[in-house]
Amino acid sequence: MMLLQPRLSQSGRIILLCCAALVFLVFLGHEAIRYLGILRLRSLNTVPRPEHVEKALVMGKMPEEQVEWAHELRPDWTPYIYSASVPPEPGYPLTLPIQRGREAGVYLSFIVDHYPNFPAYTVFLHASDHHWHNDESQGHWTNVTLANLRLDTVERDGYVNLRCNHNPGCPLSINPLSPTQTDIETGDPRSFFADMYQEVLNVTTRDQVPEHLGAACCSQFAVTRARILARPWEDYVRMREWALRGSDYEDGRMNSYGVGWVFESLWHVIFWEGGGVLSRGGEVSV
Repeated sequence: MMLLQPRLSQSGRIILLCCAALVFLVFLGHEAIRYLGILRLRSLNTVPRPEHVEKALVMGKMPEEQVEWAHELRPDWTPYIYSASVPPEPGYPLTLPIQRGREAGVYLSFIVDHYPNFPAYTVFLHASDHHWHNDESQGHWTNVTLANLRLDTVERDGYVNLRCNHNPGCPLSINPLSPTQTDIETGDPRSFFADMYQEVLNVTTRDQVPEHLGAACCSQFAVTRARILARPWEDYVRMREWALRGSDYEDGRMNSYGVGWVFESLWHVIFWEGGGVLSRGGEVSV
């Protein structure tokens, strides 16, 4: 026997329609807020051409990282913020071709994409405004570190590490030509650092690899336009290609973190003119 389904009363239908309309309006409101938020972010992150800027901040951010502090430093500093996530975070037009190499991929992408038009001074740094990479004397705050940055020193030296504390990394942290047996047995990147040094810096012979390397952490530094331009564009293209693809060895011995560490150990070699003596920033390559 066929059972007849009870029909909704007119008031029931009205209630159902009202509920559906309310859900739709909530969804529409949520999407409108999200869209307006993306428009606001895109407006904040629409930056002028670097050659029209005196002082720039370059950083890469993950979705959970808050970077409002960088925008609060305008107009003194102009932030160039890359979305380092895959897929890219909405509202951030500066993106990476591949998410690899941690901050190294971001820094090198900025240089490759904007060469030869750079600000007078560029500070490459992390997205967080408070972390141990900043000196304790600055309260570990990035804005305090930037406020105390001596641009006359940056101009004089060309390259300056933002960290005054030499630990960890100095005076020496890597012996490319004589890795320890433990490094060799565990496959530590130090055991094949000489090979990577040659690949990254296009060094053809082993005698051009330094016997010792030391660099204060932590991949945060200021550099002048002239010092970036001291190397040709092709050098940075090669470095970025290695960071994003060439370092992805078939045996899996290098991960993204390792790539970032390699460049952390080499930024002073890439940008610093001193070569084989201890610099004011406490970095050495001999």
